[in-house]
Amino acid sequence: MLGQAGALPKMVAGIAAEPGEVDQARVWTNDGGVTWNWKELPVRLDGDADVFFAATDGVKTWVGGTATVPGGLAVPFVAESPDRKSWSRLALPQKAVDAAFTPGSAVSVDGQLLLVGTTGNNQPALVTPGEGGTLTALPAPPEGRQWSGFAGVAAQGQTVVAVGEAALPGQTKEAVVYRSEDAGATWTAALGPAQGPAGVTGIAVVANQFVVTGGIFDDTSRAVAAAWSSPDGATWTAETMPTFNHDQDQYAPSETAGYWLTAPSVTGDRLVAPMMIGDDLRLGALQRDPNGAWRLLGQTADWVLPGANGIGAVNEDGTVLLAQFDSNAGRLQQLSSSSGSWSDLLVVGEPAPGVKWSTFLDPEGSPDLVGYTTVTTAEGNGGWTRTSQLSRFTFDSTGSLLDAAWDPAESANVTKVSASSPQGATVALGERIVTDAKGEQDLDSVGWFRPAPDAPWQALEGLASPRSEEIEDVAWINGTWVAVGASRETFRLSDRKTAAIWTSADGVRWSAAQGPFAAPEGGWNQLEGVCPLPRGQALAVGHEVSAAQIRPAAWRLSDGLWQRLDAAALGDKGGWLSSCTTVGDTTLLQGGRGDRSIAWRTQDGTTFTANELGKPGDDFGPIRAVDGGFAAAGTRSSDGRDGAVVWLSKDATTWQPVPLPSTRMLDGADVKAHEGRLIVAANSETSPEVWTLDNPAELLNAQ
Repeated sequence: MLGQAGALPKMVAGIAAEPGEVDQARVWTNDGGVTWNWKELPVRLDGDADVFFAATDGVKTWVGGTATVPGGLAVPFVAESPDRKSWSRLALPQKAVDAAFTPGSAVSVDGQLLLVGTTGNNQPALVTPGEGGTLTALPAPPEGRQWSGFAGVAAQGQTVVAVGEAALPGQTKEAVVYRSEDAGATWTAALGPAQGPAGVTGIAVVANQFVVTGGIFDDTSRAVAAAWSSPDGATWTAETMPTFNHDQDQYAPSETAGYWLTAPSVTGDRLVAPMMIGDDLRLGALQRDPNGAWRLLGQTADWVLPGANGIGAVNEDGTVLLAQFDSNAGRLQQLSSSSGSWSDLLVVGEPAPGVKWSTFLDPEGSPDLVGYTTVTTAEGNGGWTRTSQLSRFTFDSTGSLLDAAWDPAESANVTKVSASSPQGATVALGERIVTDAKGEQDLDSVGWFRPAPDAPWQALEGLASPRSEEIEDVAWINGTWVAVGASRETFRLSDRKTAAIWTSADGVRWSAAQGPFAAPEGGWNQLEGVCPLPRGQALAVGHEVSAAQIRPAAWRLSDGLWQRLDAAALGDKGGWLSSCTTVGDTTLLQGGRGDRSIAWRTQDGTTFTANELGKPGDDFGPIRAVDGGFAAAGTRSSDGRDGAVVWLSKDATTWQPVPLPSTRMLDGADVKAHEGRLIVAANSETSPEVWTLDNPAELLNAQ
């Protein structure tokens, strides 16, 4: 988004599509009246477009992004305009196209446009467009860190400074500064402007200073807004943020809510940066005065989408633009510099979270799939409540999707997970929001049990407590039902989670397990999956967060006592665990580390061997055992490609992607074997899809 400057109108760049059509790059402009005009950029390519930056030198304006056919390479584009109304496409070097270069930000230096971005093999690079344009590899991030991407670039004279993020394997991202003193001819890379875990969102030049915005992490792993300044891009000073009082101010973070600054915008000697607070419905604006002091200008009115993305811009007349966008909708508001009031300028699309697939209800049972639609209700001053409307589906022998009745009927809009025993008994579990006499809300776990498929259901006992519980998985293990998840003191999302386990011998009477589940000081933990080890003991897996780092965590039931696994057994590089499954004498623990999906193998529950799945950027849903091997739904996002796939493997070590033949950009959610086929559930921004793979056995045998 760019503010009005001279004859250049206000402008918002983004994507839009007619129903059933692919996303196209578009700009909306306004000359000061009520009407906003939109125009598609002349970069129409096969596949869905994404827009990643808008930049100007005060004379020309550029908008850049990529277009991607599902499963294909990302194709970069940059459009240029002298007036923000008429546009032409800039030629990019073929090497940049072949490398699936994704432009992240741009700046003009001495009349030459410089594009900083990332290649398909996840390396930082510089591109100069136009005739004779070049693709230049930039230095690798310091000390073996893995590159994550650029957040912005700015120039002052011949000095060009770009900021981005990188991380050591399994560790939280850190800020990286790329610097050139010769207009982009040569570059250096160094950690900064912050030390330790941090995020950067943009950079601008104001009053002869480079100013970077973003956030750092405090002792409780909470994101805290931050900014840094430098006269030369080499030495940086942390700037002082204003003090916020949640009890007194209309727009301020609570003691546990994270908050950060997004990309800055400048006019004259005035810099403004939006501020986001966790899942608040509003977006704030902070101003940096010429002397380097920051203050809160104000905040937008409540919207309908908590935690929506936010960007800002400053007009030449001093008014501030703030835009929020998410889930097929966007709105633009303007703050008057004289009255301090906000007004809507532009609203596009309709908030449509759409139906999303979760995992299959019972991976070992009938092929029932639950779709959920998120419903948010605003409560004023940025507060809100959110519920999920659940719908249940099943599949017939041909793989066709059918509506399914909730069974039992009272489980409608409640059941999340289910499991069956070899004897045919079934447990169904979920959560329900309850309100006490004082009007306080709580999240209670509920469930039902039946000992046989034709037996009546019985309501479970012992799950609900004064705390709020969330159940993520359940399994029948060696004669005992085991459910795992987390609990927190109240229903407030700001309360930290603590890992929790519930067990039952008969499927009806449940109790919370006792054990070493306490969260680390200043952090939190939770469990995501449960399964039997080869010798029959229960294994619960999840993660914990402490000191802004995420680490895998697991507990094993041994001689009736829950014991935490030695963290060193899973390695010392951080990461998380999301599920587990046992086939024969081997248990697979699934999770990830940084941008890599990981599977850990064990036969004794004590020693583990890690195996990286796919390539950096590839995503794997839960690994399911199928005839002839293993399968997982997921997304192939490596080597500059993007698209939903089914991953197939004979040994859960070497995986082959089978692309879903969809014309839409999807993310694979889960897979289930049924009648010799694989049913694949996939999600998109607006609506889900289901595909069946008819010949998985043939494909597995061919490996």
